[in-house]
Amino acid sequence: MKKNYFFSAGVILITLFLCSGSIFAAPEAAPVQAGNKFCPVSGDKVGKDFVVHEGKRYGLCCAMCAKEFKKNPKKFIAKMEAQEKSGKPASPGMMMKHAGDEHH
Repeated sequence: MKKNYFFSAGVILITLFLCSGSIFAAPEAAPVQAGNKFCPVSGDKVGKDFVVHEGKRYGLCCAMCAKEFKKNPKKFIAKMEAQEKSGKPASPGMMMKHAGDEHH
């Protein structure tokens, strides 16, 4: 009876070990802060929201901008980089308007 218990326990441990696959995998690296001061989508100042793209964490002005960012990240990153160089928030006419959102 004891032999079956140890055999079963061994089979379970080996199965768990083989199925886990991540025992020896390197832990996923935390995203690097992009350090942007302006939202890539709206051009507003960055708030508490963010999106991670290709290992970088980009600050956003609001959660609604994440959906737009994900549609075309390269476009918005290029726009953001140009704005970051100028150091100025987008002009009011350039900022993105969200339905029911008065701060944009």
